[in-house]
Amino acid sequence: MNQNSRYGMIKRFAQIIVERLSELELIFDRSVITMLFQTVHTASLITEEGKFVQGSVTLSNPLNPDTPPRTRRASYPAIHPLGNPLKLTPESFAKLARAVDKWSGSVAVWGESSKKINAWGIVDQLVGTNTLLNREAEGGFANPGILTVVIDRPGDLTAYHGDMFLGSFRAQKIILSESEPFYDPAILEKVGWFYEPFSKAIVNSIKNKIESDADEEIISNSLLSSWGSVASRICIGLQRLGTGGALIFSPQPLDGCLSIGYKFNYERLSTSLVLDVLDKYYLYALETMRSEAKKVGREFLWNLSFAQADVEDRQDELRGAVKLVTSLAAMDGAVLLTPGFQVVGFGVKISATEDPDTVYDGEDFFAKGTKARKISTASFGTRHGSMLRYCRADPLSIGIIISQDGHVKVVTTSNGSLIMWDRLQLLSHSSFTPEQVSEFKSWKAMAENSDASESLGYSEMPKTCPDLLNYL
Repeated sequence: MNQNSRYGMIKRFAQIIVERLSELELIFDRSVITMLFQTVHTASLITEEGKFVQGSVTLSNPLNPDTPPRTRRASYPAIHPLGNPLKLTPESFAKLARAVDKWSGSVAVWGESSKKINAWGIVDQLVGTNTLLNREAEGGFANPGILTVVIDRPGDLTAYHGDMFLGSFRAQKIILSESEPFYDPAILEKVGWFYEPFSKAIVNSIKNKIESDADEEIISNSLLSSWGSVASRICIGLQRLGTGGALIFSPQPLDGCLSIGYKFNYERLSTSLVLDVLDKYYLYALETMRSEAKKVGREFLWNLSFAQADVEDRQDELRGAVKLVTSLAAMDGAVLLTPGFQVVGFGVKISATEDPDTVYDGEDFFAKGTKARKISTASFGTRHGSMLRYCRADPLSIGIIISQDGHVKVVTTSNGSLIMWDRLQLLSHSSFTPEQVSEFKSWKAMAENSDASESLGYSEMPKTCPDLLNYL
């Protein structure tokens, strides 16, 4: 694609984002959005000291930068003004992006017209936002401002309002919706059987200690959700490393089709995933009991504090296990795992030889079966081709391929047909759907009409240094 065609696509992408922001009833200049996307896209192709630019911009009016919650916690993001606003150009943004790491901050910009867009401030405290988005934590805050544009890779951009995904420009294609294969029935049926005994055991273990209405179906759904989250975290980690990688899940791997470079029996990711769900639900049950009781004893409070510590420790364990498996997948060859995330080996080479005749789009296949859209495999490389051949030979398997350019595909078979998903939702954001738009408008109206008093934090202790010094 030549430069004119690429900028034509960026302009079209910007127009779609404008339409979505307008549907959210946000106020901005349309021409500013188009120029902003062109500027950030150009900047993403610039190298500074041999490295491509990695950063983000946040469109926010300096006169009214954000609408914080009524109770503002200490780590809530804020926008701090620069001493002198700087005209936003690809070159000026490239330099600022080196100083403002996108994991921890963003460059705040605003313009009254497309010819006058300035970088006027820096957003801080985005570590919590990004750990939530990347599934590293369960709590955090949404991006402030009207629009956040993130550079994912050279030439690739993603647009958000708050935590709502508005669209992406990836590999010179406009992506407005993403699929969630890790929660598709074709995947869950290959994983769910593994967690059935654990669901029952978790419910029984909690009820054996305390009175609880723990539900086996809810626990089962939580285990499957955690499976999808862990798979997403490994993919995200490989995207960051830029190495690419592959995962094969199979209860009965075909020895004749796989050559395991390094046999490695690693159960910690599998066990920590299950026990993380147990610890969370035990803590939840205790917290529910405390909220309903008029008075609790010292022993109960000790148990509650122990349960909280167990949850924190287990999350650290799970995080470390995810990091290790991600690093195993970064080397040549695939990582072979059981459906429950127990590692069998890594550096795995695939030798299956039967080429698939037809590959269907996974999301479309769920609705249309063999009338679904067919995916052309002509442009696929060795890694994709070998995974397709293996999943054809082993119908119980699930294959995940992460390219060096960061694009992820998931492969499996369903009812004898080979299916593949791309355009995956890996990050923990909400989607632009009619339901989400309606919910956003309701929340916005409630926030604007609320007369609740504003506060910093929860306790009665001083929340600013000037307030603290009043006690001298």
